[in-house]
Amino acid sequence: MQATWAGDVINVSGHLSTVVTLACARCLAPVTSSLEIDLSLCYSNKGEDDNQEVPEELEVRSEELGLITYSGQEIDLRPDLAQEIVMSLPQQLLCSTSCKGLCPNCGVNQNLNTCDCEKPQFHAGLAALKDFKVKQ
Repeated sequence: MQATWAGDVINVSGHLSTVVTLACARCLAPVTSSLEIDLSLCYSNKGEDDNQEVPEELEVRSEELGLITYSGQEIDLRPDLAQEIVMSLPQQLLCSTSCKGLCPNCGVNQNLNTCDCEKPQFHAGLAALKDFKVKQ
């Protein structure tokens, strides 16, 4: 990590490497994944410009500029680094591309066992449309 002071803003940049263990999106088996994150965070001292009176419609808040406010002599990077990690997580992590997932009826992991459940012919979310008739 590198921190530089540029006027009223402190820029923190660097590279973050970490390993996370999450559940497979299909079968819920634990999956370990490594994350490589390049980050750049900009901090502004809280309350620096509080004495200036600016009309509300012209006021630009530090959050709108992408600045993170801090107060005091130290900046705790942990919450912001944790947020960067969460934002870098894959939306759908799979144990393998051929993962069969869980049976929608009994919940058995279909990668490890088979079940005797009847396989639905259509997506269960569309069951309400099964008897839908279109008038011509």
